[in-house]
Amino acid sequence: MEDAASATSQAPLLRYMLPDYLAEDPGLKALLARLHLILKNSQHAPEIIRIIEAYSSRLVDEASRVMNKRCTGSYPVSQGGFNTVFLLTFEDGTDALARMRGSPYNDVSMYPQLLEHEFRSEVATIEFVHNNTSITVPKVYHYEADVNNALGTRYTIMQRIPGVSLDTRWLSMSPEERREIVRQIATIQSQLLRIPFPAIGNLMDNQGTLGPLGLFSTYPFNLREPHRGPFTSAKEFFEAHIRSEFLLISNRVEWDSGRVFWKDLNGGVDAMSATYATQWLSLLLAAILDVPPDDFDSPFILTHDDFSESNLLVSPEGSEIVGLVDWQGSRVCPLWNGRRFETFLDHPRILADQEELESLRELHSDTILEQTDEYIGFSPLRLNSLLRLADYSQSVMSSRDKLNSMFLKWYTAVVSDGYEDRLEPFLPLKLFIEAHQDNPRGST
Repeated sequence: MEDAASATSQAPLLRYMLPDYLAEDPGLKALLARLHLILKNSQHAPEIIRIIEAYSSRLVDEASRVMNKRCTGSYPVSQGGFNTVFLLTFEDGTDALARMRGSPYNDVSMYPQLLEHEFRSEVATIEFVHNNTSITVPKVYHYEADVNNALGTRYTIMQRIPGVSLDTRWLSMSPEERREIVRQIATIQSQLLRIPFPAIGNLMDNQGTLGPLGLFSTYPFNLREPHRGPFTSAKEFFEAHIRSEFLLISNRVEWDSGRVFWKDLNGGVDAMSATYATQWLSLLLAAILDVPPDDFDSPFILTHDDFSESNLLVSPEGSEIVGLVDWQGSRVCPLWNGRRFETFLDHPRILADQEELESLRELHSDTILEQTDEYIGFSPLRLNSLLRLADYSQSVMSSRDKLNSMFLKWYTAVVSDGYEDRLEPFLPLKLFIEAHQDNPRGST
């Protein structure tokens, strides 16, 4: 029965078989194998098929129109959290990728203005990186940011970079090949680190103009108008996250529904009251406002939002990185905001040999330090960890006990680092937490 169901879910793909001259392309074969696996195992398979069939035939006509040459076929090759990707072939023997906004995993109809902003920023970021670095990114041939087009969704037609995603080869590489890959990753990030920006925000054109921050592709986004920037100081950036959290709590219908939605994660609806969350955040905001601006000082650097092994393209054989794709959600942020600079090396399961993994991490950080003289994520106040208390909608996602534990863990770490003298602004919040530890959970 399982085989029959699998065959049924994949049957519509049979009409989209790649042309013979592309069928053995290593990168396309790997993408299709992954897509077939998704269709075999995902409960969303019917919706994925619906999306594929909704766009495929219309995409041929649209691609012919905007590319000014006849498109001879569209072939679904990938399905992600936000996009469905098609291979386009043309009568002159060339091909391209069409990246369509549409996925069963995320509702791309929500927040239309934020989604359009994010889309335009992604295109601008790709073009900026192409113009200002030697990092190989796909050339954008055409894009439509307005959903009022022939396809009814935002889309990009871009260059297909020949290569396979690193995740298909990582474990089969030799230790020395993995070290060579890590050196190249560090060099890519070092190029971005050497381009300073005057503010925090999203790129909005290929000249480096910055606009407000928009949606992430890998992380909850809690900034709300009028607190989206761009920000000329990291302290202002930090403050905006707390003020946005106040706006969330003040909308009690939204806040209560969020507590209900995340009840399995936050310990239950009553595990933190709105009153307690407001008092807690008020003390955090007062502390942040009292911290000297110099403690927030940091270069503002462009980051790739999903530096995963699936977005790094490598040669089918050997150990050469040939491209970095999927710049959705990328932004300029403070260098101390280390989570935005994470790579797949930060995940412990990426390699069974933990000794080798630690060696690769050291190689990564040492190479970046050698090329830029920068320590990613460092600040005396561990601002990267402290920001986590404000930029993750913790009032909805956490219990009171978890929020307090996170703060006290951060506080203890800063003391252990020898910077206790900088913690005076945070003492009122620490005392508030300690005074309420014996109260029933969720009380004021």
